[in-house]
Amino acid sequence: MLQSVDIAKEETGESDEEEAIKKFREKLNLREMFYNEKPFPNGESDEKAFLKCRENTLISCPERLRAMMTWINASAKVRVY
Repeated sequence: MLQSVDIAKEETGESDEEEAIKKFREKLNLREMFYNEKPFPNGESDEKAFLKCRENTLISCPERLRAMMTWINASAKVRVY
């Protein structure tokens, strides 16, 4: 937990723990922090989506697949450095 608070302070520039945590949570929830450009459609995010997407991702869950590929590419770039 202590390391998380230090990261929150560093990322937000706040010295007050509670304020840093509050601002860091807000930052984590920003749209830019996600790899999908828009919310997933209902069919890709409901309770049946896991099994449906697992069976045929390309056809059943193209938005999730696109977001996953974006994440994989971003992760590969980070790993190189």
